[in-house]
Amino acid sequence: MLLAIVGLISVYPVGATVIMISGATMLFGGLVGFLFGIPRFLQEQGVTSLVPGGPSNTSKSSFKQNTNLEQISDWLVKILVGVGLVQFKPILEQFDTAASAVAGGLKGTAITPVFAYAMIVFFLIGGFIFGYLWSRLSLPMAFQNVDDLMKNVNEMGKKVSDLERQAAADSTALSIILKQLSGDLDAPPILQSTLDEAVKNASKAARTSIFLQAQSVRRQMRKSDPKKMELTIPIFRALISSDQEKTYHQNYGQLGYALKDKVVADWLEAESALSIAIGIRDGSAQRGWLMYEFNRAICKINRCPEFTGKVKSTAQVQQSVLADLKQLPANGHVRDIAENDPTVKNWLMLNSLTSQDF
Repeated sequence: MLLAIVGLISVYPVGATVIMISGATMLFGGLVGFLFGIPRFLQEQGVTSLVPGGPSNTSKSSFKQNTNLEQISDWLVKILVGVGLVQFKPILEQFDTAASAVAGGLKGTAITPVFAYAMIVFFLIGGFIFGYLWSRLSLPMAFQNVDDLMKNVNEMGKKVSDLERQAAADSTALSIILKQLSGDLDAPPILQSTLDEAVKNASKAARTSIFLQAQSVRRQMRKSDPKKMELTIPIFRALISSDQEKTYHQNYGQLGYALKDKVVADWLEAESALSIAIGIRDGSAQRGWLMYEFNRAICKINRCPEFTGKVKSTAQVQQSVLADLKQLPANGHVRDIAENDPTVKNWLMLNSLTSQDF
């Protein structure tokens, strides 16, 4: 490009002079306009706004904006304005001298000085306006895009860190649950508080996996190995502890089943857990899980001292037990289980009742 300019000067010296002087004048005006138009950062309590009227972010950024260019612009603008006001007359004299020098370089007619003045003023003002508008309109968007990009990078990094922490918490929770279900007698017992904390920190997906594992062990071992089945009870308690809003009725239902099927059954707490499960299920308008009522009826029967003494239950107990049994469908698998259950059959016989009564 430099060789092209040199060649142009040698062939068309006047034209090349006009191009170079106008370009330099416009560049100087653009630089001044750029200094006047540089946007200002607004940073207050973590709020960053680069575009007037644009969105602001109320979250604190992990870095501080570099305002060196803004400060330099502010200083230079103040200097230019101050010097321009104080030295206005000398500046006009220097401008006159510069215009005369340009006119001499053009080697033209008598109107050449006027043309030189007009050319300098035109390109100086044009450059100033272009530089000001460009820095005022384009720079804020560029700064905002960079700022948004950095925020996205920071947010992505935070999400990755959160996922890593959650994965570690899930791994810890699943490891503790597996130790609990293994029933290793050589290992120290796992405290209920440890299980509660591990399950609480686990993700929803991990808690679902924990529930399914505990449910599977409870179902498989409830008859063949009740002692191992009892290992699931602390897990269901931990799941209940993590569900502070009482959203999942199955946690309480499985706990009630496990307490009922213990080697030494806890009828009272099992009935309480099943009652909570029924309340959550009904409150969420869900259908099914009628085994809750059946097992609660079993708990009520076994809690009745008259049943232990093989005598007729009180009217209140009869009404309570029958209320649960009447929730069962008229036919189906659950109905068959209830009609053939030894506890239910013995209770009906002691109270001179039949399956037709429910």
